Amino acid sequence: MNQKTTVTTLVTLIILIGALASSCGIFSKSGPGPFQHQSIRDQTVDIYGRGIYRHLPADVAIQGIAQDFITLFVGVPLLIISLLGYRKNSVRAHFVLSGTAGYFLVTYLFYTAMAMYNILFLAYTGLLGLSFFALFLTLKEFDPASVSQYFSHQAPTKFTGGFYHTDNQSGHDSMCIFNSQRNPVPARKHHACVIRAAPVCR
Repeated sequence: MNQKTTVTTLVTLIILIGALASSCGIFSKSGPGPFQHQSIRDQTVDIYGRGIYRHLPADVAIQGIAQDFITLFVGVPLLIISLLGYRKNSVRAHFVLSGTAGYFLVTYLFYTAMAMYNILFLAYTGLLGLSFFALFLTLKEFDPASVSQYFSHQAPTKFTGGFYHTDNQSGHDSMCIFNSQRNPVPARKHHACVIRAAPVCR
């Protein structure tokens, strides 16, 4: 099996499993509905109560569903289109395929490492592994010495770098804030961090 066939197999599995997992996140509605739970830190937490994210805090579940929309309606189509171009030796499609594989890697790394433990956990870990090897193999095909020739000198590197810096900073500012001197309780009512989401249930 040559490398292109291996990448095709990996990406096809990512497309199928990713479409299934994200569809379940969007369209599953079973459960008792929203309710409140008292955490071991004596915080009242609003639980989402519906679908596969029924046991998550409501604000975290909404983020998961929004991510599933992006995965299903942007990520999966990008994988399909870029895979077809990659098999035709399109360099542009190769770049897009690598970037989209990276998106799936980061997305399902968060799903497995944070608060997304549910009946699809094995699907999340499978997507994590598949996307890792897909990203590794597609990047491995690039020649580092010749990559720069595919980019124009007018490429908006400063704008792109500034955007990612701003996005990273805003994401950092929205993370957990702890008062280490008095009480290690988050200053914001946000339960996305594993150290806070894990002890929600007694």
